Amino acid sequence: MGQGADAAQLNFARLSDDISDRAATVGAITELVTSLIDQVKALKRALDDARDHAARFGLVITDDGAVIDGPGTGTAEAVAGALGGPAAAAAAKAAKEAARAEITAQVQAILATAADVEADTTAILTKAAEGGFTGDGMSVEDASEKGQIEADGMFAAPPPPSTPAGQRAWAESLSPDQLGEAADNYPAELANAYQIAPWARERAAWNYLPKLRDELTSQAALLEEQHGAAQMMHEKTRAWTDLQTVRQKLRDLDQIETSVKGSEGLHLLGLRPHENGVGAVVAQGDIAAADHVAVHVPGMGTETADKLDSGGDLPGEIEKIERIHFAMRDSLDAVDRYGESVATVTYMNMDFPDQLAQASTPAYADAAAGDLASVLNGVEATSSKGTNLTALGHSYGSLTTSEALQNGGHADNVVFYGSPGLESSGEAFKPSTLGVPDGNRYIMLARGDIIAPGGHFAPFGGPPADTTGLTRLDTNYHREFPDGTETERLGRSTGHSEYDNSDTTSLWNMAAIATGAPENAIAYDSDLQNRGRSFHHSIGADLRRVR
Repeated sequence: MGQGADAAQLNFARLSDDISDRAATVGAITELVTSLIDQVKALKRALDDARDHAARFGLVITDDGAVIDGPGTGTAEAVAGALGGPAAAAAAKAAKEAARAEITAQVQAILATAADVEADTTAILTKAAEGGFTGDGMSVEDASEKGQIEADGMFAAPPPPSTPAGQRAWAESLSPDQLGEAADNYPAELANAYQIAPWARERAAWNYLPKLRDELTSQAALLEEQHGAAQMMHEKTRAWTDLQTVRQKLRDLDQIETSVKGSEGLHLLGLRPHENGVGAVVAQGDIAAADHVAVHVPGMGTETADKLDSGGDLPGEIEKIERIHFAMRDSLDAVDRYGESVATVTYMNMDFPDQLAQASTPAYADAAAGDLASVLNGVEATSSKGTNLTALGHSYGSLTTSEALQNGGHADNVVFYGSPGLESSGEAFKPSTLGVPDGNRYIMLARGDIIAPGGHFAPFGGPPADTTGLTRLDTNYHREFPDGTETERLGRSTGHSEYDNSDTTSLWNMAAIATGAPENAIAYDSDLQNRGRSFHHSIGADLRRVR
C-alpha cells in the first residue's frame, strides 16, 4: 500500500511538472505570436513608408532590396530643366540620388530587422520543441508568465544602425515594446537618434546619463591619482587640466538632471559629451504632437552648468524657451487659434565659443551644423501630424543655424537676431542657400547691438541686416494712442541680449513667425526706429491688434 501511494505521488508530481512545463511553453508561444503580430505590422508600415518615399522620386524597391529607377525615370529632371534650366535639372537629379541613398539605408534596416525576427522566431520555436521552456513546478499562471518573459527576452530588437535614415527605418520596424527595450539596451546610440520617436529618445537619454556619469567618475578618479603622483614628484602634468574638464562635465550632468528631470513639460531629447562639457537638447512641450515647433540656438558663452544668473546656461535657456513658448501661445490666442498646440526646443548639444576670439572663427558652427540639421529634420520626421517648424538663431547661434540649414536641415521659417554673420565659407551670404522659402527668412537687429554689425566679423558673409532676401523685423517700442493717450503695448529690445525678453516687440515677432502668422509680425521701419518708436506697421495688408 505504501509503495503504491509513493508511486501515485511520484506520478502526480511528474504530471504537475509536465503541466507546468506545458504552461511555460504555451506562455512562450503566446508571447511569440503576440510579438510577431506587432512586429509584422511595424515592418509593413516601415516598408510602405520606404515605398512611398521611393515613389516620390520615381524610384522602385525590388524584391531583393535594391532601389532602382522606375518607369519614366528622368521625367522630374527633364521638367525641372525645362522650367529652370540646367541648374534646376542638376538639383533635381542630386535630390533623387540623395533620396536613393536614404531609401537604401531604410531598406537595409528593414531587412536586417526582418532577418533578426526570423532568427528569434526560429530560436523560440526550437526551444519550445525541445522542451526548453520549463515551469519548475509552478502554478499554471506563474509558469505561463515565466515562459512569456523568457520568450520576450529572446525576441529582442537588433542593434540600431548608425545612419539617421537607417535608425528611422529600424525604429519604425519595431513594436513599441521593442523600441522601449532598445532604448534601455542601447542608450548611448539612441540618446541622439533624432529620427526615432521622441519618447524613445528621451528614455535612452535618461538611461545614458547615469552610464556617462559612471564613466566620467572613473576618469576623474584616475586623473586625481595621476595628478597626486605628479605632485609628489614635483612634475608638471596635463592631468590637472584634464581633471577640471571632467569635473565640468560632471557638473553639466548634475545641472541637466536638476533642471529637467521631473520638471513638468520638459523633455531631454539629446545628450552628448563634447570637448569641454556635456550638451543637451531640451524641449518644452510635445514636439511630436505640436502644430508649431520653434528650435532656439543660443550663442557665444553658452554652457550647461549654472553660471550664477548670467543666463548663458541651461537654466537660462529653459527660461528662454518657456518665454518663447508662452509668446507663441499668446500669438495664437490673439487670432483666435485656440486649438493649435506649440512646443519649443533649445539646442545646446555642441561646444560653444567662450570668448570673442573663439567666436571670430566658424569652426564651432561648422562642427555643430550637421547635428543641428539632424535635430531639425528629426522634428519633421517624428511629427505625428506635420508641424510648422521655425529655427531661431541668436548671436553666434545664428551662424550655426545658417550652416545647419545650408547642410540639409529643414525649416519652414527662420529668424536670425543679433547675428554676426551667416556664412562660414568667407564668401558673401546668399539667403537662397538656406532652403527656406523666399519670404520666410527674417532678421532682427536691436538698437545698440554691438555684435551684429559686420565690421569685426567680415569672414561671416557681411552684415545680415543689410542682406537682400531677408525680411527685417522691428525690435522697437510698439505704442498706441487710444483717445489721445499714449499706451505702450510692447517694449523695445536694446543691445545684444534682450531680444527674447518678455513683452517685447522682438519676442512678439518671433512668436508670430513661429506660429505661421507672419501677417501679425511688425516690420522694421528705419524712420520709426530712428525716432525710437514703432506703430501699427505690419508685414501683411491688415493691421494686427496686440491683445
